[in-house]
Amino acid sequence: MLRRKFQPRLGDKAILDFYREIPQLQFHFLYINNQKNYLINCVDNLFHGKPATMYANSTVFVIHPHKKPCASNTAVDTSNAVDTVDQQILSFLQTSYPKQKHLPLMFNILRPHTLFDEHLFFKQFKNIHIADFISFILNRFCKLDTTDSRFIKVCKYLQSLNIRLPKIVVKNPLVHKYLCD
Repeated sequence: MLRRKFQPRLGDKAILDFYREIPQLQFHFLYINNQKNYLINCVDNLFHGKPATMYANSTVFVIHPHKKPCASNTAVDTSNAVDTVDQQILSFLQTSYPKQKHLPLMFNILRPHTLFDEHLFFKQFKNIHIADFISFILNRFCKLDTTDSRFIKVCKYLQSLNIRLPKIVVKNPLVHKYLCD
């Protein structure tokens, strides 16, 4: 819908790619100025003292509060990226698994190890998404001969990092073997 209505007004096709960079599940506000042909993504970040990004004439700008110097934005961006991944994980858990009250406990244990990238895939295992991993952990009827070997490798990797998960979260008996016992 955004493409059909705003594409003729904005002109530049790259502006929609800029808009889609921010995950849609986080419910940020977007400011669009059709007369000057620019948009500001995540305007609500400015209200919390965080920088926001602006797109105008194929250039991306960073907007920050008046009292903060530009040099501080680089330090904010690195910590903001980790916070964004954590927020994405929590919002994903709340929307996809609202009845699983113990999953946030598991991700509080996994969080300090920065295992996930900005698209919620494992950094070490680029083809395993957080949803696949949760599905594997919650599968009560898993058997060794029918299990995808990638998930066993993830469990062994987490075991090598000395990560222990609470038994109340893990329903899969194979994961119990690697991460709970």
